[in-house]
Amino acid sequence: MKARLPQRCFARGVAALEAALTLGLAAFMVPCLIVLGNVLRQRLVLETVAYQSARQLAVLPRPQMSKSAGYQEAEARIRAQAMAALGGAGIDTSEVTFLADCPRGFCGSASLPQQVQVRLVATVHASAWGPAVGWLIGSQGLELRAVAVLRYEN
Repeated sequence: MKARLPQRCFARGVAALEAALTLGLAAFMVPCLIVLGNVLRQRLVLETVAYQSARQLAVLPRPQMSKSAGYQEAEARIRAQAMAALGGAGIDTSEVTFLADCPRGFCGSASLPQQVQVRLVATVHASAWGPAVGWLIGSQGLELRAVAVLRYEN
């Protein structure tokens, strides 16, 4: 007849197995949550900066909006402010594209636009968070886009 092992040995083995499974799952989930939180924060910053830039363009005075040189000067100033805000928020501005456009009308011409649009596109690379979470984003990076369209008010 076989000798029975005490019940405590099985309880220790089950506890060790549960701990291994829980720690393994936590080791996978924590980096995922950190990367997701950082990507969502960067997306929110992009959207906020795009909206603020479009708002500044939407309230440009008519004389400045109707002249090409005045509009280009204002757009350059707004672009610099947007890049400074993105840099201050910790976003790498070397791969950020800023595009200001007037979908209905021409910015900087005598025919005033009805709308102004600002597009921001940023590429987030895994190197920002290290190799431990690089596999989540991939080698190409993750492209974040923000578009703000506002009516020209002046």
